[in-house]
Amino acid sequence: MGSPETKLHIVRALADFEEAEGAEPVLLGLREGADEKMQKEINYALSQLGSSASLKVLAEAAAKANYVMENTGANEAYIMLIKRLAAKGDTKTAQKAAADLMKKATKANQVHSREAALEILLSVQPATAQKQILATLKDPCKAYRNAALNFASDYA
Repeated sequence: MGSPETKLHIVRALADFEEAEGAEPVLLGLREGADEKMQKEINYALSQLGSSASLKVLAEAAAKANYVMENTGANEAYIMLIKRLAAKGDTKTAQKAAADLMKKATKANQVHSREAALEILLSVQPATAQKQILATLKDPCKAYRNAALNFASDYA
């Protein structure tokens, strides 16, 4: 496939293309043994063109990163893939993944990831948005409550 730099450019090009049929299995295969720089590009590409088949891999990578931003971009890629699935109409899968992210990010005490999960849950379950936001207002974390209030304006 060429030099490491060429591989990075190819992976980035696939991500920018967004609809590269057959690329997902190849990208998943490339993750094994990839260095940090390549993992970041692969994670990004999976977030842009992956399907539910990539959720487990990115969920594991996000958990390994403890649901924070780090050099491989695993957590951001996981969140972006969940949002992408929701936007494409796979709301059931997105809802399940967002709920799982919410639970695990809460346990890891990662507010930003919890906020992202809440935003996704509200978007895929607009009928229960008011109930979810009211429940969130009982949370001890001020930043999380404020995020919920910001999201509430979309459902008022």
